[in-house]
Order: sequence, then structure tokens, then C-alpha cells
Amino acid sequence: SVRPCRGDAAGPHDDRERSERPRQFDAQLGEHHGAFSVCGNRVRKFDPEFRGVMQVEVGVNADGSLDFVYASQGLADRGIEDCVLDVVRERFLFPAGQKATLRKMIRF
Repeated sequence: SVRPCRGDAAGPHDDRERSERPRQFDAQLGEHHGAFSVCGNRVRKFDPEFRGVMQVEVGVNADGSLDFVYASQGLADRGIEDCVLDVVRERFLFPAGQKATLRKMIRF
């Protein structure tokens, strides 16, 4: 199963103004949990004990579009890493709001 780690989404550096983006990012992770599981299950067919952690970094523009998506801490299996990044790029939707950079650890 895939589980996001708590407390590792990065918000703005100014604590006076809290970003809505970490909460939205967590909601997108939950909404697309099944797609992330499919990514991990590709390897589990051959290695049922597969476990791993990757950190995904996402830039969200003020208009809600994605500026960038990459693995700031990747997995040994590049296929799973690419699958996860594709899920984020192709399925994550954000409303207009603050521009933000978000980081989240995803465990497999």
C-alpha cells in the first residue's frame, strides 16, 4: 500500500500566511491513492516484499497549474518513480490560489 508521510509538505516560508496548498496536495494524494498503488504493484508482481520511499516535489502556480514535478529522493526502481511522477503530472488538479512548492514522502 502507499502512504504519504505526515508533516513533510512544505508551505511558504512566511509563517504569518498559511498556504492552502499542503492540504490540497494531501487531498490529491488520497484521491489518487489507487493509481499510486498500481505503480507499486507493478514491482510487487516480481518482488512481493518490495518496500520503498520516494520524495516528490511539486511546484504549483498561482493559477493552479503545475510548474514542475520531480523526485527529490527517488527509488531504485525507475519504472515506479516514473509512474508516480506521471500520476501527479497527469491527474493532480489545483484551484487558483497561492504559488507554492510542496514536498511529500510517499511510502510503498
